[in-house]
Amino acid sequence: MVAIDASVVDQSGTPVGGLTPDDFEVTVDGTRRRVLSAQFIDYLRTGTAVAPNAVAADPMAPPVLGRNVLIVFDEDSLETENGLVARRAAETLLDGLSPLDRVGVNLIPRLRSPFTLTNDRAVNRKTLNGWVPGAYRDMPFPYWIGLTEAIEITRADKLTLDNVVLRECGQAPKDPYCPRDIVDYARQIASRSAEKGTQTLDALRTLGSGLKKIEGPKVIVLVSGGMPRPESNAAYDAVAAEFAAAEITLYTLFLERAAGDKMRYRQSPTQDGDDRLEQFELGNATSVVGGTFLHVIGQVEPQFQRIATELSSAYLLGIEVEPVDRDGKPHKVSIKVNRKGVDVRGRQQYVIPAPK
Repeated sequence: MVAIDASVVDQSGTPVGGLTPDDFEVTVDGTRRRVLSAQFIDYLRTGTAVAPNAVAADPMAPPVLGRNVLIVFDEDSLETENGLVARRAAETLLDGLSPLDRVGVNLIPRLRSPFTLTNDRAVNRKTLNGWVPGAYRDMPFPYWIGLTEAIEITRADKLTLDNVVLRECGQAPKDPYCPRDIVDYARQIASRSAEKGTQTLDALRTLGSGLKKIEGPKVIVLVSGGMPRPESNAAYDAVAAEFAAAEITLYTLFLERAAGDKMRYRQSPTQDGDDRLEQFELGNATSVVGGTFLHVIGQVEPQFQRIATELSSAYLLGIEVEPVDRDGKPHKVSIKVNRKGVDVRGRQQYVIPAPK
């Protein structure tokens, strides 16, 4: 068997218990596989199985002693007010987890190393409070050019270029080099954005690689204000492979720009389009690894509370393994439940090392 952890929740995020192996339908790379066991684990009740009728596994299997949870803030995407709100709200998640859950806090793209997972909540809170949001900000360019405009200019969109030149250089530019500088700076903005997107995914891949050293399933809760498009789509595949090998389930909280931050900093002339672009790429990164994307509008605490509720229990499914699975490569998993009005949260890939 291969063990896959999956949470089954209703529309309010409340875990659904009482399911048996026959209630699950699992496919691997599109082929139906038998579910040999389905053990319901209540992590708030010391990690014990609380639905004996749902257990069809080895009765001598060791108990599950809490989860491994890593809270990650994408600090380049979170400006001061949003970051402070997210930092305070993260304590809601700490309060809602089982005392046996091991938790860590980290930042991307500049990872704190080494990072540890601990059930000492005082250590977690100290790490949280040690982060100063808004400390890293890009140096402003001499011209006011939005990311969406910069991308269009690099694609030789003449209409966009003409509009930006008219706005920044004037009808009759006093500086004859102004139009040329607009093109140069647009290329720099687009290039810098792609580099940031790649750095974000590289940091997530590094986290996945580091978490492989810890046995058992893990959960990453990523808090972000959006992610630029990376330089290559291969960066997405690299993250998906590492997350599958490390048994990571991802929750992504997307925080819209706070009103206070909008007033404090000069916004891009194409801010709405820039935000949609970065929200799309963040959602894409979440989808590639089979994660759950939560769009936060208003208060952040309820979303952290929802995640804590969803993480309070899970099913440990024993899935039948075929010889073709043992190749060290990611295999796509689809888990469905024959009940209406429920959602399944869990990994959508797994990796079994090739035999030596």
